[in-house]
Amino acid sequence: MADYDYDIGIIGGGAAGLTVASGAAQLGAKTLLVEKEEALGGDCLHYGCVPSKTLIKTAHVYHLMKNGPKFGLPAIAPPAVDFREVSKRIRSVIGVIQKHDSVERFCKLGAQVEFGNPEFTDEHAISLNGKFISARTWVIATGSSSAVPPVEGLDKTPYLTNRDLFYLDKLPGSMIVLGAGPIATEMAQAFCRLGTKVTVIQRSGQILSKEDKDMADIVKQMLEEEGVALMEHFAGLPFHVNYNVIPSVVYTNPEVASVGFTEEELKASGVPYKAGKFPFSANSRAKAVGSYDGFAKVLADPNTDKVLGVHIIGEMAGTMIAEAATIMEFGGSSEDIARTCHAHPTHNEALKEAAWATFGKAFHV
Repeated sequence: MADYDYDIGIIGGGAAGLTVASGAAQLGAKTLLVEKEEALGGDCLHYGCVPSKTLIKTAHVYHLMKNGPKFGLPAIAPPAVDFREVSKRIRSVIGVIQKHDSVERFCKLGAQVEFGNPEFTDEHAISLNGKFISARTWVIATGSSSAVPPVEGLDKTPYLTNRDLFYLDKLPGSMIVLGAGPIATEMAQAFCRLGTKVTVIQRSGQILSKEDKDMADIVKQMLEEEGVALMEHFAGLPFHVNYNVIPSVVYTNPEVASVGFTEEELKASGVPYKAGKFPFSANSRAKAVGSYDGFAKVLADPNTDKVLGVHIIGEMAGTMIAEAATIMEFGGSSEDIARTCHAHPTHNEALKEAAWATFGKAFHV
């Protein structure tokens, strides 16, 4: 039997690599974790999920400060945003989470952590910082990097990616966002709310092209009302994708959350379905907190009642979609959602009502 330095080696100290390293070490495997950056955490912690959601929350609070009269509060004109302070807060949040992703923690779990740029010398060994290290099994979890679109002249123009966006010294006066997918849309709204003049350029005829058009249209309207300029043009073929039961969330305001098939996909595939829809304007909790925008929609098989897709737009949509994903994971029906007791008053009652609506029985519209 071959003798290796480690049972398992992981290349990449981001979300995936850290999860594997933690599990392997705690199960007793001799574990090596290799990261090329100066700190663990990967894109999610330093350039993705954490800084983006922190920025979105800051922009949302600033937006609320400027819209007090909508909630019966006095009108105020807050001073301009100092982005150095915003960036400082982003760094502080990262710092708190970094402690959980620290070298010390993983060493205590039993993993060995090394930094550098490894190169494979054979299927079981790497060269790292002038030495050779072997492992019985290797996990490559190197993540992704920003793709620069092939726009003529872009290589001669200063541009920002997610590695730069959250650590600026000052708020940009204006910004062009190439693309209108989830991240682009989130950042466009956030920077617009903070005071940047934002223009979004989308090559298809719909922003958030993976979402139902009626949901994307609400986000589009909200962005335009808040001052984002949208430039679109729908070239190419319709988009088709099978989401299975993997939920997706767009952290705009209102949030957009989806799992499963969209109506457009079902129509294009010739799959029969029934739909139930319930507006947040008829939901008691939404009324109480003043979040009237949006709706919940349930798509189900007209014969078996099996849930085919759920789409929610509105406050708490990202949280609500978990219930739908769970139902779909276990092959549940719209009746399963409808007959489940939901706490009152909660936003989730809108999902229950949408499920009843697939039978034409929504009770509180």
